[in-house]
Amino acid sequence: MKKSGAVSIAALIALALFPANAFSKDDNAGQETAATVAPKRTAADEQKITEERKRTQDARKDLNGSSWEVQFKSQDPKIKDVKDKFTFQDGMFKSDHYIGDGYTPTNYSITMSGEGTERAVWETMLSAKEGQIFIRGEWEKDKMSGNITEQLDGGKKVVERYFTTEARKAIPVESKAKDEAANSGAKVQESATTEEESSALVSKEEAPSAVPAFVPGTTDENR
Repeated sequence: MKKSGAVSIAALIALALFPANAFSKDDNAGQETAATVAPKRTAADEQKITEERKRTQDARKDLNGSSWEVQFKSQDPKIKDVKDKFTFQDGMFKSDHYIGDGYTPTNYSITMSGEGTERAVWETMLSAKEGQIFIRGEWEKDKMSGNITEQLDGGKKVVERYFTTEARKAIPVESKAKDEAANSGAKVQESATTEEESSALVSKEEAPSAVPAFVPGTTDENR
């Protein structure tokens, strides 16, 4: 019994001097510090990032202001082929086929497919009551191909398609509706400026002097 008591007292002293989590905390802190410190970018890294951004911007400029005649196909023989037109305008994507089902135009992302090539990738997602449509396409100059995944009925029905282009056509970068909205906004601003200038001119004019009331039996000369 005495030996057992001595062991217990020694164990308590050891715990008091060296808490069980003393070393684990330091180790965790070291790991967290290592994880949060990001490696510094070199001049070569910065140049590479700048070049990649420029390539992506050039690709976006190339795609915006174009329409593509495309054809949907499927590996499933039960799914019929569909002809469609993709439009990239105002920085938005529109599908004539899907817009008829309530899928409104939406924005899209662009990434480059790899170094040493001008081939780029665009991706977008269309949403409506029927479900969601995921589209991914790759293009270079006048050639485009890609895949379409339709997730309908809450994801219960999934349809896989692929598409290829038949023709590319150049169109205005901005739509007529956007130009009209911009012109309308400019006219409203011009009208507001004109009104402000008119108000300023009127405020600078002196108020006309008061005309004395007419008194019966007098004339204008003796007033």
